Amino acid sequence: MKRIFEKFKLSYEVRIRLILLVSTFLLFDLFWSIQTTFRAFSYPETYINALTVSLILLLPYIFSRKDRFFLPIVFILDLLLIANLMYNRTYNSAIPLQSYLIADNLTDFLPSVIASIRWSDFLLPLLMLPFFFVRRKNTEENWRKGFRNVLVLCVTLSLCLVFVMGGLVNAIKSRKTINDYMCVTPAYTIFGMMVYDSLTSGTHISEEESSEIADYLRQHVAISSPADSLGVRKNLVLVLCESLESWVLEKRVEGIEITPNLNKLIRNQSTLYAPHVLSQVKGGRSIDCQLMVNAGLLPVESGAWSLLYPKNRFFTLTKAMKERWNTHSWLLTADRPTIWNQQAVALAFGIDSAMYRNDWKMEDASGPRKNIGDAALMSQAVELMKHGKLWNKDNNVFIQFVTYSGHHPFKLSEDLHRIHLKGDYPEMLRDYLVTANYTDHALGILIDYLQKRPDYKETMIVIMGDHEGLAGDRESLCRTRQGKGLVSDKPFVPLIIINSPKPMRYESVMGQIDIYPTLLHLMQLQDYVWKGLGKSILSVDKSPFAIAPNYHIEGDITKVSSSEIDNLKKAYAISDKIIRYNHLYNWDGKRK
Repeated sequence: MKRIFEKFKLSYEVRIRLILLVSTFLLFDLFWSIQTTFRAFSYPETYINALTVSLILLLPYIFSRKDRFFLPIVFILDLLLIANLMYNRTYNSAIPLQSYLIADNLTDFLPSVIASIRWSDFLLPLLMLPFFFVRRKNTEENWRKGFRNVLVLCVTLSLCLVFVMGGLVNAIKSRKTINDYMCVTPAYTIFGMMVYDSLTSGTHISEEESSEIADYLRQHVAISSPADSLGVRKNLVLVLCESLESWVLEKRVEGIEITPNLNKLIRNQSTLYAPHVLSQVKGGRSIDCQLMVNAGLLPVESGAWSLLYPKNRFFTLTKAMKERWNTHSWLLTADRPTIWNQQAVALAFGIDSAMYRNDWKMEDASGPRKNIGDAALMSQAVELMKHGKLWNKDNNVFIQFVTYSGHHPFKLSEDLHRIHLKGDYPEMLRDYLVTANYTDHALGILIDYLQKRPDYKETMIVIMGDHEGLAGDRESLCRTRQGKGLVSDKPFVPLIIINSPKPMRYESVMGQIDIYPTLLHLMQLQDYVWKGLGKSILSVDKSPFAIAPNYHIEGDITKVSSSEIDNLKKAYAISDKIIRYNHLYNWDGKRK
């Protein structure tokens, strides 16, 4: 390094600032790799791009020779890097470019954000400390020329590495494989990912991409078994439980049954239970789950689809039920209508009516945003149903609940605790168990009422986790004495279908994308124009595996062909194109 500085005659001041910036990027890469993979450190791009971006960030100082132009850049850089580390601990990716524009969402999730901070993150700004103890030296001659030469050399090398890969978009896409998926951010820096997001956010579809989508949909069969023998269900109640994972069900801790109500339902002979549903959400989290379950589409590659494409045309479970039975649909959520653009999503999905945070009496306030607690949400909804305001006995309905109390970091006020564990548990594990027990109690209130309704025989109730909850803390909790053997090392969420026309216990791995066609199948809506990108678990040829957003395979693939695995992986890219280009706008459902 010293020889390079001397060869290009970089001044002492520039050297120090350049070393600080490059070290900041490499330390970020180290922290990123600790929670993912160190493979990125074997790529030349990791070092060349870190040096190139550092030189570019130094340009304001080079032209001004003023530290007041250098220090703000480093401060903003540290904030961006720390924010991306925190984001990666939950979403396994860098912050999408579009997500920087939704800072108002952040205020509602502030406690969750704080909970994802690690003390090591503060080492990034601490790297600046040596700078304040460095005295200036006289500047060597021709130092600007030397800086220019280094910059040109590094930019040229970066561009060459990208060029041989077919451009930045192709370079990053080629690295988004099961082994290299998490390496693209260290290799191309967060700024490279921002450029990638901007280059791939276009809305014009090429003929080649259109044909690719059409070919995929033509050969995809979501429902391959008849449903004529199934009983008719004209009402659907869907409950999306915030961060509920499967491992907490059917478990006792210190002799205490954590989810007694759900366990009782699972044992019921009319229940379909699938404990190994792979969480497939991405940057949109809860709203991604609603996309998969309601519309049969996978999340977009980058960003939150609900903020980018809320006016798209979607074929949904809501519209299928309305078409068949003229149902009235409701969305009941503890969130504000602007969170994840929920109000626009409800409209796009064809939901008739909705109740948001301000429509409820704020009771059992819980979670980081002190929203209505799950038990209060269920109790108030039940009262509205009893009075015919949500569910008139003469009408068919689709009611979707979105609970809130299970939101990370799983903090309930003491007065809402229904179990009290005596053991020395990690704080997050204890909080999660207590919260799961409280949500189970809330679900008991709803189920008890629904089972007493006169139209219960024609009603199907679906309870599921909207996404995994432990994220970056899973591995550490599994290693603890208390968590070992209790906490699952897999991000599985439960699917519980009560009063199912086809009861079963489905132990094989399935994806969240498979829920939409399964519900269509169970409710005899298999003739609906859009059957989704998943596969009904009632289909005889359903394979027992699923693909995670990072392309990791979960399940049994011993008897599965490589082409079928590739096909499921490809579904992510196909879904991204369908949403990004609003491909269903003029789609008639015909397999051309």
